[in-house]
Amino acid sequence: MDNEYIDPTLVLVVYGDGQYIEEHKIKNNVIGPGYPLAFETLKNITKVANSNELYSFDNNIIPNNVYYFKDNTIIWHCKGQKRKLLLGNEVHDFYYNDIVFKYNGENIFAYYVEDDSKNPNTIVYACFLPNVYGDGSICTGNVNLDKINDTNSYDSIMNEVENIFFNSVFTDFHMNEKYSKLSFAEILEQSKQQKIDVKYMFKYKSLKQLCTK
Repeated sequence: MDNEYIDPTLVLVVYGDGQYIEEHKIKNNVIGPGYPLAFETLKNITKVANSNELYSFDNNIIPNNVYYFKDNTIIWHCKGQKRKLLLGNEVHDFYYNDIVFKYNGENIFAYYVEDDSKNPNTIVYACFLPNVYGDGSICTGNVNLDKINDTNSYDSIMNEVENIFFNSVFTDFHMNEKYSKLSFAEILEQSKQQKIDVKYMFKYKSLKQLCTK
């Protein structure tokens, strides 16, 4: 996941809610004077945004559900939806809450969150499921994480992590009643049709704190 450094060449400055946009060329790491955004610049930005390489490291365009990335760490939001939960030898319909995933090159972490807000004060909660430890880290068993580290795009990293998590067989609990006001039996029943209220879960920290630890 290490990126080769590329010199910046242009910066955009947006005034108000987008009423006026300036572009500033950068030369020798010095930002030059501002000029009205050129149509050609806008065309180039649109071309990159519509490219199939949208998430490549090379053009440094980041998916809009990513909260944070630096060095080997990436943190992103995964929208809650109904999936199959493999619980031991049983398969359950399970409406997952919105989840914030964190991957640091060595471990996967998962936390519940109310929605996709990027407010730095947004709180993350315990993801009260088997295979998840009290600090949010995931027991991945014998899964080899090298495939994640060998990928060349943010999108691939996120997909690999989510596939590992959602396609796991959930077996052993590593959290106690401190982390949830609901029993797992109650969670299973409620999650057949809808997300649970995350405020029943243990409150961890804010997104800002998650991104700085």
